Amino acid sequence: MGGDTESSESSDTATESVSSHRKRVQKFDVYEEISKKLRASENEEVSQPGFEDELWNHFNRFSVSYATDVNVEQPEDVIMHMKLLNLAEESNTRPAFEVRIVQAKESNGQGGGDCELHSFRHFYEITISTVDKPQLLSKLTSLLSEIGLNIQEAHAFSTADGYSLDTFVVDGWSSKETEQLREVLEREIPKIQNLSQSKNQFESPSLLSRIEDNNTGNERIASRLKIEQTAKALQEAQVLVQLLEKEHALAVQEDLAIANEATSSL
Repeated sequence: MGGDTESSESSDTATESVSSHRKRVQKFDVYEEISKKLRASENEEVSQPGFEDELWNHFNRFSVSYATDVNVEQPEDVIMHMKLLNLAEESNTRPAFEVRIVQAKESNGQGGGDCELHSFRHFYEITISTVDKPQLLSKLTSLLSEIGLNIQEAHAFSTADGYSLDTFVVDGWSSKETEQLREVLEREIPKIQNLSQSKNQFESPSLLSRIEDNNTGNERIASRLKIEQTAKALQEAQVLVQLLEKEHALAVQEDLAIANEATSSL
């Protein structure tokens, strides 16, 4: 029995080691691709002394889910994420955010085949960074809804040193002027520090308690949320938001374990 137990523990350790190695390789591959594309674009940030180290340290602040979510065709996004996180580290410049217009191609069902006609729909992408706190993602979701924005996607990440990086793709803003939306966000986003959880009309404490009780360290959920523009879908999205917050803490623990393993292997 004792030999079987030791063999099982050894097998589990080996499996975890292989998994950790794969995640490090996956993260490094994305880092290299982003670095290569930034150099090819002659981005001025790349020419700064120590940039490569800063870029690698940036990726290492997150779990591997951040690397797999990054769009390598838009390497400048990573530069923007780095700048927002730097601003979030200072109390007088957080929460830090960026907003921009993005387009999504849609088919109108006419033409058919290669001749099918498409149109472009405008969305706004809002990225926010601040000190990570419990229920932060729920508060941001509620705040954007109160402004009148419809959340179509959400990408939420936490760093190992306690900061958040949340990106929302939204529509529902009546004006195409980005600056007007930016002004509203500048006024409203700082209020998340004072938002009461009781204002959240979608919260279901008993349900969330059961979710947390059943959520183990091995469970992972997708960081992307597809939120329909109906009350029922928003309620379902709120449950997923709560799960994301739980997974943020698990991701931090996972990164610390990987770091400790890497240190011990030196």
